[in-house]
Amino acid sequence: MELVNLLISAFPLFAMGLNPNLEKNFSWMAFPGLIRAIVMLQCVVFVVIMLKPETASHFWVTADGIAEGEYWRLISWVFYPFVSPGGFGGILSAFFMFIVLRIAFLFNDSLENAWGEVRTSLYIYATIICQSGCLYLSAIGIFDPMAFGNQMLYFAIFFAFATVFPHVEFLMFFVLPVKVWVFALIIAAGMLFSSLASPILFIACLLYTSPSPRDRG
Repeated sequence: MELVNLLISAFPLFAMGLNPNLEKNFSWMAFPGLIRAIVMLQCVVFVVIMLKPETASHFWVTADGIAEGEYWRLISWVFYPFVSPGGFGGILSAFFMFIVLRIAFLFNDSLENAWGEVRTSLYIYATIICQSGCLYLSAIGIFDPMAFGNQMLYFAIFFAFATVFPHVEFLMFFVLPVKVWVFALIIAAGMLFSSLASPILFIACLLYTSPSPRDRG
């Protein structure tokens, strides 16, 4: 998947003036356990929204919010839980959120072991920056407001994991073992199909999902 190589190499190399010593120059930006921290904060937000549902709107990027100068929304979306509180009922939603937490820990530890803390952190930073930019353009009317959510952050992390560890298996419906690269292909196909109406979205999805032979295990 080419996005991993693009963001891990192009973005940091540009920032360093094409200096290949990534870890040395950007070690100060390393955030050990960054993915863990994000999802743990999402669990806190999950509980807050369960107790006070009206607080959910503070984590959305909206046209009205941006128009009123609420630019903090361009980062607050990161902490909106992947599982919508109450979406499946309180207990079931909490169960799914717990599963997301466990998977996030797996992704975090695996990517940091494979890439190191610096590269993993830079990958997450770059993804958040790009997604925040897309959400801003969506809020001001450049893109379809429904075209972008916070899912791209999770997809980017998932595709990175599937790139490095394609043969790890997950249990579909808690029964059927399926390799992670199969899930990645299914999600990629869905993303590409849903983005055909927009050339910009189509290009973005290609960047997220294009395979690279040297990345396959």
